[in-house]
Amino acid sequence: MPRIVGIDLGSSTVKVVRLETRARSGFEVTGFYEAAVPPPGEGQDAAGSLLERMSVALTELKSGGALDGDVFVTGSSRSVASLPIIA
Repeated sequence: MPRIVGIDLGSSTVKVVRLETRARSGFEVTGFYEAAVPPPGEGQDAAGSLLERMSVALTELKSGGALDGDVFVTGSSRSVASLPIIA
């Protein structure tokens, strides 16, 4: 059955919920994960640094297995719509 990963890209935390489809019951939550977005460093551009900082949080989640899935769903503000995919 497909594993669904929902990602919430926040400015202070990135949250992930993992769901698996079940034949009779629809969906089951199989995990919830959260990683803090590091605070901005001094002298960094605010817009560019938010993307970099979110990427740090996503990398942490990925290394812990939170992003293992088949289908991905996310919501984000316009300011982070061009966040690069971590391969």
